[in-house]
Amino acid sequence: MQVGDKIIFDRYEWRILDIQNNAALIITEDIAELRAYYKLSQIDNFT
Repeated sequence: MQVGDKIIFDRYEWRILDIQNNAALIITEDIAELRAYYKLSQIDNFT
């Protein structure tokens, strides 16, 4: 593996951004998990 390579893991394609100490930093362009950042009750407090 090298920086810039793509790897397939589960159903996602990941790109290797960096490798240090036998650990890889990877990212995917796909949405791996979608979660609400705030609860709807908290949104009213921003106004």
